[in-house]
Amino acid sequence: MLTHSNEVFNSGRTKVTVFYATKYISNYQNVLTNTINLLFPKRCKLCNEPLSDPKSGICVVCIDSIAGWPPDFNPAALADEIFGGRIEIEAVYLLASFHAESPLRSALHEIKYEGNVELAGKLGRQLAIRNQLNQKGFTSVTPVPLHPAKFDLRGYNQSEAIAKGIATEAGISAEVLLKRTKHTPSQTKLDRTHRWSNVEDAFEIIDTSQIPSHVLVVDDTITTGATLEACAIQLKRVGVKRISIAALGYATA
Repeated sequence: MLTHSNEVFNSGRTKVTVFYATKYISNYQNVLTNTINLLFPKRCKLCNEPLSDPKSGICVVCIDSIAGWPPDFNPAALADEIFGGRIEIEAVYLLASFHAESPLRSALHEIKYEGNVELAGKLGRQLAIRNQLNQKGFTSVTPVPLHPAKFDLRGYNQSEAIAKGIATEAGISAEVLLKRTKHTPSQTKLDRTHRWSNVEDAFEIIDTSQIPSHVLVVDDTITTGATLEACAIQLKRVGVKRISIAALGYATA
């Protein structure tokens, strides 16, 4: 009986020791991290000022300055300009124009090639706020999907991270409705005709049993709109009645 009591006591003492040791190590790590950040602060990739939130890579002031559309910007007119009546798109919602001198250029590079999920979500939330996407009646937000091979290479889908930011801010359901079945080469140097042939029939609907009525399709940027048009065609084929588009940027020059 005494031996059993000693075993229980020793077991309890060991657990207490481990608890305090773990707590001490955690506190030490926090102090060390804070000291390193104080002495060598991470800086904003755009303005080089110290960051209060190192995760995003870009400071609050620069995030706020990225938005670059005039107050009279017309999402419905832009939809008509980009998609030209080829498919019915109600509106195109943007955060900023995208050109060589745009601060969005650096932000997009950080998101797309540096894996900055935090920044993607923050800019998605900004896009939702500036366009009041919580008031548009969307029943679902869905990203343009990556092909599995590209997803495995990159590790995440930047459009999905942006879509989640939009959904969180606007209070809309975020769903992956499409999958990419065709592994296409980069669109970067292709004109509109070749971009379209590159992505034609590249997407499929994942589940046709429950189709939302009003979908916001999200991509990181819009150039010719060919990829988004290919996605919209598949959504229309299964009965989605209303489609709008959202992207951080539109390549204007």
